[in-house]
Parts: sequence; C-alpha cells; structure tokens
Amino acid sequence: MMKKKAIHLLLIFIFLQLSFVLMALDPDKQITQYSMQVWNIEGGLPSNSVYALRQTRDGFLWIGTQDGLVRFDGINFKSYTRGTVPQLKSNVIRALYEDGNGTLWIGTSDGGLTRYKEGEFATYPISKYKALNKISAIDEDRWGNLWIASSSAGLTCFRSGKFTTYTTKQGLPHNRVNFIYKDEKGDLWVTTAAGIVNIRKPGVFHVYASQDLLPYFNTACLYEGEGNLWIGTGGKGLFRLENNILTAYGPEAGVPILTINYLYKDRMKNLWIGTDGGGLIRMRKGAPGALPGKDRLACGFVYSIYEDMEGSLWIGTLDEGLHQLRDSKFITYTTREGLAHDYIYCIHAGRAGDLWIGTKQGLNRLKNGKLTTVLTIKEGLLHNSVLCLSEDISGCLRIGTLEGLHTFKDGRLTTLTKKHGLSDNRVRCILEDSRGNTWIGTENGLNRFDNNSGKHTIFTTKQGLLSNFIRFIFEDSCGCLWIGTEDGLNCLKHGVITAYNLVDGTGSNDVRCVYEDNEGVLWFGTGSGLIRVIMKEKDTTRYTYNIQCGLVENYVYSILEDERGYLWLAGRKGISRIRKKDLEDFSAGKIHRLEPDSYDEKDGMKSGWCTAVGCKTRDGKLWFPTARGVAVIDPGHIKKNR
Repeated sequence: MMKKKAIHLLLIFIFLQLSFVLMALDPDKQITQYSMQVWNIEGGLPSNSVYALRQTRDGFLWIGTQDGLVRFDGINFKSYTRGTVPQLKSNVIRALYEDGNGTLWIGTSDGGLTRYKEGEFATYPISKYKALNKISAIDEDRWGNLWIASSSAGLTCFRSGKFTTYTTKQGLPHNRVNFIYKDEKGDLWVTTAAGIVNIRKPGVFHVYASQDLLPYFNTACLYEGEGNLWIGTGGKGLFRLENNILTAYGPEAGVPILTINYLYKDRMKNLWIGTDGGGLIRMRKGAPGALPGKDRLACGFVYSIYEDMEGSLWIGTLDEGLHQLRDSKFITYTTREGLAHDYIYCIHAGRAGDLWIGTKQGLNRLKNGKLTTVLTIKEGLLHNSVLCLSEDISGCLRIGTLEGLHTFKDGRLTTLTKKHGLSDNRVRCILEDSRGNTWIGTENGLNRFDNNSGKHTIFTTKQGLLSNFIRFIFEDSCGCLWIGTEDGLNCLKHGVITAYNLVDGTGSNDVRCVYEDNEGVLWFGTGSGLIRVIMKEKDTTRYTYNIQCGLVENYVYSILEDERGYLWLAGRKGISRIRKKDLEDFSAGKIHRLEPDSYDEKDGMKSGWCTAVGCKTRDGKLWFPTARGVAVIDPGHIKKNR
C-alpha cells in the first residue's frame, strides 16, 4: 500500500512538472508561442472526443469523453466505463465538478448523475431522477449547493441530500440549460436557450438578459463584473452585454460567426473562447489571438477549457483529442508570428534596440514585439537568402546574401558584388574592425576594404588561409583577427596570416564560432567540441570539452554568456547551459564530469538544430537562429534543472 502511494505521489509530481512551474501562461506571448502537447487514442485516451475537464485536489486530471471517464496522472490514463464500473450508467461524460468536500460529480448524457469519493462510485439514475438527463454542466454556489444543468429538463439543485428541479414554471427562461458560470463572488450565471439568469439565492432567479434582448440561441456566458457579460450563441458568434447594450464581436474583432461552445477566463484575466469549427481563440485586452489555419486547433471543435493548478490550459475537442497549452522556457518566432521563412541563417541585435533576422526568404525586423518583412527580392535584394548581418557605428546595416553584399540605411539599398571586385558573391560574414577596415568573408576568399583609403585586398589560401570558405571573422581585445574557415582557424596579426591548430588528431577542423569573455579567454565552437584558449605572452594553454567530458554533443555553432557566468552552447541537438567555473574546475581535476542543463523542443524550441551564431540583446535575453525560427530565452528567469 505504501509503495502504491509513493508511486502515485511520484506520478503527480511528474504531472505537475509537465504543467510547468510558472503558475500561468505568459499573457504577453502570442498564442502560437505556447508549447502544445496532444493526447489521443494512439496515446492512450479511450476517445478523441473530450467534453469535460476537471483537476481534483489530489492533482489528477479527470477527463470526460465519448467513451468513458478518464483519470490522468500526466503519464498514464485510467479509464472507467459502464463495463468496469457498474455505477456508471453511461460512457458519454458531459460534465465534471469537484465540490468543496472533495467529491467529484460526473454528469452523463443519458445515465444520470454519478459521484466519486475516496475510490467509491454512487449514482443517481434517470429512472429515479428524471431531471438528471442530458446533463450539460455542474457547479456549486457559495452556500455549498450543487446545481446540475440539463439540456432538456431545466436546472436541478442538490441541497441537504435532496434534489429540487426548476423549470420555466419556476422562472427559468427556457428548460434547455447549456452552461453555468461562477463569478468571483460565487454567484452563478446560468445560460438557457432563451436568456441568462443570475442565482443570488437558492431558488431565486434574476433574469439578467431576456430573449427580447438576446434574440439568439444562447450557449455560454461569462460575467466579468461591473455589468459586463460575455455571451456565446449558436451560430451567431460572440456578444458582449454592457449596460443593456449588446455588441457583436465578429470577424472584424477576430472572432468567427460560429457557435460558441465554451467561455473561460484564466487567472491572468484572458478570455478563452471555444468554437464550433473555428478552434480556440484568446481575447486579451480586447485583442484576439488564434492559431493559424494549418494547426489542428485552428479549425477544430472545442468543447471544454480548463486551467490547472500550475497554469497550463487544457482543451477538450471533438475528434481531435486532448490538448495542453503550457508555458515554456523558450519563446520561438516562426512564420506563424510573421517571419518570412522558418529557416534562419543569421540574427543581429541592432543599435536601435531592434532585432534583424536573416531568413531563407528575406530580411525581417523584430521591433517592439512585432515582426515585419523589410527586404526581399521585390524590394531590391539580390537574393532572398540573407546569410549574414553587420552594422557599423553609423547604423548602416550590411547584408550578406548568396548573390552579393548590400548596405541598407534610411531605406536606401546599395550593392557590392563580384563585378565590383568582391572575391565571391556568396557572402558569409562581415566585420568592421577597430582600425576602420571592413572585412567580408565569402565562400571564395576574404576581402578587406580600407574605409580610409578605399584600398581593397583579397586573401585566399595563397596568402596562408587554410580554406577559402570563411565561416567567421572576429577581432579580439588585443587586436588579433581570428578567421574561422571550413578547414581550420587562422590568425591575422601584424599583417601576417598564421594557421592555428585547435583540434588534435582526427577531430573536425571546421571552426564555427568564437567568443571572448571579460577575462580575455577565447572560447571556440567546433565540430569536435568546445575549446578554451588562454593566451599569454610566452605560452598558450588550450582545453577541449566534448561528449566524453559530459557535453550533450560535439557540435558547437554558437557561444553566448549570460549575466550569471553561464555559457550557452548551441548545436544540432538543442542548446545547453554550463557554468564557466564548472569547465574550469573540470580542467583542474576538481570535478570528473560536466553536467550541463539541456534545452530542446520540450522547452519551447520548434527545432533543436541551431544554424548559426546567436546574439545577446541589451535586456540580457539570448537569441538563437534555428532551422525552425528564432528561439529566445531570458536566462535570468531560469533555475537549474534537477
């Protein structure tokens, strides 16, 4: 018994971890930027149609489906059907509610009302309680009375062990009751087909909105306070009633004119709208947000919405299973948020505080949270593939493409290609050094333009480069120029190019990136791991870190450092974080294995494959280009993984 209890507690802990610990969905994110997980028949659900959701105080998520009741611990589904539980008279579960005493109430379509407490089921059958047919909603008022809505037999109150049913004879506008909403004061708002009533006292109905005011079939409501009431209708969309004035929220407000099945307000005051065929919609401060058309939730039938203890949002759908929206450590910008293309070649933190993004289909700018496509072939780019970006002190943006180099300032675009003396049109990297030279690395040589004299010089393997394919150009604090090539690393100092052997033995010589920390230590990312180089006047010390040392992978395409002394390494298998001190301690023999924190798709990235060097913006956030969008993380909000 103790073993089973321990396993149960462990599973609940895992479940809460799956729901994440930020306690709410970040309202500033676009709806497309939440992490989504889907469960269906293939994943263990008995049915893909989910009508009701409720998390009980012990942490379990209860799910009402077309084919039975389900308990979910975050890992496993346990099903209860009329075949396994005799007290359950129907498999079609339409409503769930946990009362103040911890009893779970289960409303069925054609099998009456069932309660579940401490592992025991008990049922109030239709044969004895005819009003408990076609149950559509269950809730509890502030006095502890249970209210059961029926889509055919009115509203029933369970009080002191007795059922009392209210119909049109007792003041209900209609016997079809579709929805019950409990406001922050504990008052119940009941949606009937012909109007909405407010229950302020047991058995006393105040008609808040009559059929004269609401000429449509009403499906759901949500009271926000101060006289503001959201109303969902059948086939006519969403309305807002304020001071007896009814306002429609249609396509111009981002809400389709469809049947509204469910209305839900989360703890951050966002309004979530479940529609029939229009998917899930979020309304925040009057602005709607929805998923794009290709998403399965974008045009789905949403029947239930529920926020769990940890702030994740659960969505029950017709035929599309159970969806979970949760916050994640990374935010990713993709074409769904406005990028020209998901494949990112480069990013650059602009001097004006904006972020420039080079994609496979043009140049984007992210400014004040909004993405715009600034340049494509239509606007004059020689090629849509933007491979690299740089900015000089005057704010002039330099853009490297597959067909040449551009400069862009004040809306004016100029061009430099092989016709103008460039060694190759395929521009891979750009640097303006401390001496006033502009360096342009291509797939066929390195170009230097002296901005003072105008002199142009080309460097190739003939001048000592290990390869003509230039990956990066970097100037360190001593004025040395480091040139990463496809076949190794070069150093240019005092006009002399020398080869610098980073990798011993059979390791990859493909050097991808370099970072210099505030102590003058150089960190190189290669195909063979991370390499730390400490250069002194008389000698140089080199340390290598790879999979054998504990790194997640050997490929390092980007190295960034946060304010806490962590290095963030991006490669083909995601992003990892490790303290510089741990790397130093490993080299000194103080620890015997590295233990980095790793991040990938489970943490909000759309792809773990990072394509190039990232950047750090002035707010401390770290940005990484990937094969599916730009991933950003605020390292100040991240705790160490356990």
